[in-house]
Amino acid sequence: MRPVEVHRIPKEMHIIGKTLRTSFEGRRHAFEIPPFFHSVMKSGELDALPRRRDETQFCVFRMRRASPDFDYIMGVEVEGAGEVPEGMEFVTLSPGEYAVTSTVKRGPDDVGSAFRHIYEEWLPASPYEAAGAPGFVRYDERFFSVFRERGYAGNPVVDVYVPITPKGE
Repeated sequence: MRPVEVHRIPKEMHIIGKTLRTSFEGRRHAFEIPPFFHSVMKSGELDALPRRRDETQFCVFRMRRASPDFDYIMGVEVEGAGEVPEGMEFVTLSPGEYAVTSTVKRGPDDVGSAFRHIYEEWLPASPYEAAGAPGFVRYDERFFSVFRERGYAGNPVVDVYVPITPKGE
């Protein structure tokens, strides 16, 4: 069983990034996200963003109620609101509590498995429920240092965040 911890994000996080509109229907996301992810990484567009806080990258999952369709935003945290480059989008991640688990990422199924573990196993047994805000994957040096040197074969690690709130609130 994968361990899950509750982390508190104390303030809003401002993300600027590129958006892919995709779907769980027909596992379309599994075929569209990997080339999009690698294209954005190779382009260096996120590296050149002004006001970028650090080297960490985020992949935000903005779901649509009662729909298999969702937006996948690959971006970086920036200092405050400001100008958004053409072809990119500004997203605010809310402060609050998040269920967090780490996973080795070799592909989209690893991230999906981590999200399913939180939603289907951990949440029902916890005193929390999903908060209904976007979840995200955080890529830091545990991913990039390994990935740059050995690719997915090196077993790079990411953190999966699901926004939560105490049950009944």
